[in-house]
Amino acid sequence: MGSDSIKFLRFFFETALFIGFFHGVKPKIAPTRAKKLFSLLILSFLSLLYFFDFLFPNIVLRFILRFLIFFIYLKYLKEISWQKAAYLSGMASSIYYALQNIFITPLLYPFFIESFIVVYGVFLFLFIFIYYQISFEKIEHIGADRVILLVSVISCILYVKYSLSVMIDGVSMKNIEMTLFPILLQLFLIASIILFEKYLYVQMEQEEARLHEVITDFKLKNIKNRIAAEDDLRLLTHDMKNHFIAIKKIVGTSDHHQLNNYINALLVNLESNDKYVETGNELLDGFLSEKIAEAEKDNISMSIILDFRPAAFISDMDICTIFGNALDNAIEASRKVTNPNDRFISVYSSTTAGQLAISFANAYEGTINKVNGLPLTTKSTSNHHGYGLLSLNKAVQKYDGIVSINLDTSNKFILTVMLPLPITSAG
Repeated sequence: MGSDSIKFLRFFFETALFIGFFHGVKPKIAPTRAKKLFSLLILSFLSLLYFFDFLFPNIVLRFILRFLIFFIYLKYLKEISWQKAAYLSGMASSIYYALQNIFITPLLYPFFIESFIVVYGVFLFLFIFIYYQISFEKIEHIGADRVILLVSVISCILYVKYSLSVMIDGVSMKNIEMTLFPILLQLFLIASIILFEKYLYVQMEQEEARLHEVITDFKLKNIKNRIAAEDDLRLLTHDMKNHFIAIKKIVGTSDHHQLNNYINALLVNLESNDKYVETGNELLDGFLSEKIAEAEKDNISMSIILDFRPAAFISDMDICTIFGNALDNAIEASRKVTNPNDRFISVYSSTTAGQLAISFANAYEGTINKVNGLPLTTKSTSNHHGYGLLSLNKAVQKYDGIVSINLDTSNKFILTVMLPLPITSAG
């Protein structure tokens, strides 16, 4: 078989291999036929590495070209964030190069040159194994830890590839040490990526399990609060006749002080029922009732006018993320207001033009500094500045929503979440 035929087969195999590998990355929107065809055209640029390899004699340049092709392919076809596209492109390229390094070691190099079927059969097996070890959909936030690991792995793999390519002619093809060590190193580097992703996946699973417990707890508390409020209301209704008789008698004695005390006692009972919140969402009802109780401990008045029924499409975990971070920040800022009479938090919603707007307003004192449009937290753990609002923003973006922050002249901090409603909800 001619060299051009071998090159074509290798190009075709690599293209098919990565189409399959990236199949695990689910697109944001189902791609059209035209989009799929154009994405194949993007991958066809891999042919430059096979038929025009003289244009890319440098190992690093070849890696960069492969990385860019994968990046454009993922960004265009899958419509994922550029950070995720870059991370997955680097991961796929590094795994491919690591497997190549295994076969250009002294003892295995002849197989790489002559035994196309055997080599790419092993490639296929290993890629399928790796494919099922990585949960692509769970890779969301590309933090510094992922970037540092990937850059370190890529650097090691490229260094090994360069070293092997330089020494291949000068090392005996029977040199076991120069074969065994690079193979073990490449397998270790691939394993480090897989194990790190598994570690992050387990952490995420544990966090989701914890959130599910919190969600269940809030729902249970909401049921208990609702039952208690209904019981109090029934008792109050049952005793209303007696209350009116008592008030009538007190009025007859003209004892205004006693009348005032009696009415105040009734108002306290009525206010206890006001603490039960109804938004149209059980979880949110329980969650907000809990936050009202937390705010009251610091003399923070909290008013809620919220109809969450149109937003039934938002998951329980995202509800906790959005409202939890917004209200935690509001309570933290309100605590720092010197005059307790000036402490307040209000939550208000409105639906207009197919959008659900939720506003969180609270009093604050001092100066609020912003970084990338988000205010810095005043918490003592300064290394976590803004993480809460970043998490909130990320949850809102899942639903193509936006977050805006405004500060008015009366020291009022206003955070607004805008969520586009599905046609059935908005209409």
